[in-house]
Amino acid sequence: MQEHKKIKHKSWKYVVIVSLGGLLETYDFLIYALMSPYISQLFFPAEEMTNSLLMTFIIFSVGYLSRPLGGALFGHQGDHSGRKKPFTWTILLMASATFLMGCLPVYDQIGIWAPAILILLRLLQGISMGGEVGGAFTYLSESTPQRRATVTAAAMCGMSLGFVVGHLVHALLLYLLQSEGMFAGGWRIPFILGGILGIVGYIIRKNFQETAAFRQLQKKQEYSRIPIKTLFAKYPLNVLCGIFCIAIHSITLVLFIIFFPSYLQAIHPEKNLAAVGGLAMFIAAVSVIPVGIWLDKIDIRKVLKVTVSSELLLGLPLVWLLFEQPQLTATILIISSLQVALNAATLITLTTTLFPTAVRYSGIAVSYNLGFAIGGFTPVLATLLPSLLGYSWAAGYLLLGCGILGVVTLKIYDRLKIPFPLNQKQSRLSPT
Repeated sequence: MQEHKKIKHKSWKYVVIVSLGGLLETYDFLIYALMSPYISQLFFPAEEMTNSLLMTFIIFSVGYLSRPLGGALFGHQGDHSGRKKPFTWTILLMASATFLMGCLPVYDQIGIWAPAILILLRLLQGISMGGEVGGAFTYLSESTPQRRATVTAAAMCGMSLGFVVGHLVHALLLYLLQSEGMFAGGWRIPFILGGILGIVGYIIRKNFQETAAFRQLQKKQEYSRIPIKTLFAKYPLNVLCGIFCIAIHSITLVLFIIFFPSYLQAIHPEKNLAAVGGLAMFIAAVSVIPVGIWLDKIDIRKVLKVTVSSELLLGLPLVWLLFEQPQLTATILIISSLQVALNAATLITLTTTLFPTAVRYSGIAVSYNLGFAIGGFTPVLATLLPSLLGYSWAAGYLLLGCGILGVVTLKIYDRLKIPFPLNQKQSRLSPT
């Protein structure tokens, strides 16, 4: 009994540490989007504000495009050599790129080199994040399999709090420095802060140990020499299902937590929407854990049906209200945070169930990052759609598309016939 308590305590210790690391990584990756009103004018000066924002969001999307590369590189090492090493180096790479962003000269100082170097650093951030998420969900799902959804939700809570911290830092700086001070150099502070905190995360992760599941795999010598080749050869439908899951999650997340607050802030500079965005993300972060606890007790398909239905029925009306009823902006962003939480817990937990141990790191990383590569274009599409269709709430059609994609995902998952809950009769695995 005493030994069981020690294992349980150790498992949850790792959950907390991994979640804090995810917080730092997410903060570093997404502070770029929160600083987009300033980056757009300092790095992409143009006569039309929309053109500057569009270029800024295109580079935001570049970070998502490099994530699959990071997932493949770190996933290969994670499935072939162990979970610990790639999971440690991802946070160091992210911290370095983020810190350098905060030190980068602007367009007026070095011309075209400013956006060129910004693109390179954004690519490095994407590679790092690509390895981070696969490592986090693999490490935790193998460390505490009987609570797979709960620990996955805890990791998502940590990553979501990275958004909250980013919004709060932005809101505080905007309050202290005002818009003029942010353009004068205040925008650099969040990047430099994130880089420093990332180094702290690297030091903590160096003390991690390998998971028991991978150590057992090594003893049996069942790991694949080229995990990603095995993944696509044996589990193509599983990968497709995972990509669709994460695409739905990422589009909803990017729209409500990143794009709409930043876009509306640029349109209405007199408002301080950073605080509202932070509150919405905090609600999403807190809400995701009870959903995860619930998922460990029931068939995940039932919750997936609720998720899909809410995207189909509520997505477009919420966006219409957001743009056509400005007095409801804060209320709509907060309501939408509940949809983000439901998506996060359900769709990411579902993705962790799709792959066996031998290709789990690669499978989760590839699915997550290809899904987010699709979602990474959300700000670009959401900026273009109103111009193309002629009405401000046209971005809502992206959520309607998520609902349709959710129906397809549910059909694929049913075909795979994966039982859930998975771990009620399994013994708890902990890092050893």
